[in-house]
Amino acid sequence: MIIIKRLVQFSLFSLFLSVSLSNLEPAMAIPYATALQAEPTSTRVQTAPNAFHAQASLLLQKKQPRKAIPLLKQIVENDPNSLLGYFQLGCAYMDISNNLSNNRASKNTDIRQESLRDARKAFQAVLRLNDDLKVTYFKLGKISLLLNEPETAKAYYLEGLKHYPNNAALLFNTGRVYDQLHQVDAAIQYYEASVKANPGFTYALNNLALLYEGQENYTQAESAYKRALALNHSYHVARVNFANMLSTVGRFTEAEALFSAAIKQKPSDAWVHYYQGMMFLKTGDYQAASASYQRCIALKQDFAVAHYLLMLTYSKLNRMDDALQQSQQYLAQFPNGAHRDDVKRFILEAKLALNHEWNKK
Repeated sequence: MIIIKRLVQFSLFSLFLSVSLSNLEPAMAIPYATALQAEPTSTRVQTAPNAFHAQASLLLQKKQPRKAIPLLKQIVENDPNSLLGYFQLGCAYMDISNNLSNNRASKNTDIRQESLRDARKAFQAVLRLNDDLKVTYFKLGKISLLLNEPETAKAYYLEGLKHYPNNAALLFNTGRVYDQLHQVDAAIQYYEASVKANPGFTYALNNLALLYEGQENYTQAESAYKRALALNHSYHVARVNFANMLSTVGRFTEAEALFSAAIKQKPSDAWVHYYQGMMFLKTGDYQAASASYQRCIALKQDFAVAHYLLMLTYSKLNRMDDALQQSQQYLAQFPNGAHRDDVKRFILEAKLALNHEWNKK
């Protein structure tokens, strides 16, 4: 079994030679791509600032959170009821975490986790001082998710909804956490509620469509995708997801039109070429599939599954030399790849088949 990560969604495929195009259907999990969490439109905290606050704010605006933190610590030490002090302190620690997020060094990872925990303490202090401050629930939920604590995030979002039961962004974030926890019915409930609170919430419509699709409720899924695209015709993610669903149910002409539009809109998205290749595999157009996978790999060299499927596609085209070359490239680039054993088995079977043909001559 091959497991494909669709950014945050999975697809299942069968193995070489026994590959059946009818089995190349995606298994729905989480959205292909969307904002992980909605954010409130305003994060202003109403309180009386002083000179220290102004100086700390200036440092934060200049993206110098480390210099701001000593000032902010002094503020909250002098005034334990400083709502703005604690809020800015939390933001400063989150800024440090964000600055380290792209660096995978273990030391920086540890510092990032520590900064997130310090940020959480600061925002918890804000919550103790004023439990009706909406933005705090967003911050605490986001921090909990970054710390890989979805249940804690869910608790903060649900608590926020007690104060703001019709807030579309909080409803969406709650649905997103249930989605991550694979509690589909609850996720659908909150996504639907967020759309009811804000009918123009395209992120919620996209995620809702994916969950309907996972339940094979294609009529509802199609309706949600169409609503999202009607609201935002340039919504690339919804277009790709809709195209992939149409391909899943065999509506290839409509799927190809959407894939073509998505590629025209964002030709640099490797995933669009990947899914278009999947559609061509299912229709038996192996030449077009190989071209799609070549474009995908050119855009994303480390796309291991695209390398693997290009190998399979070459074999379908009877281009065994190219297939063998692609298999060797896979093993060189991904020596511990998920499909390593399948590729090795392919090489062995292909060489045996070539030897057999050679001996017949």
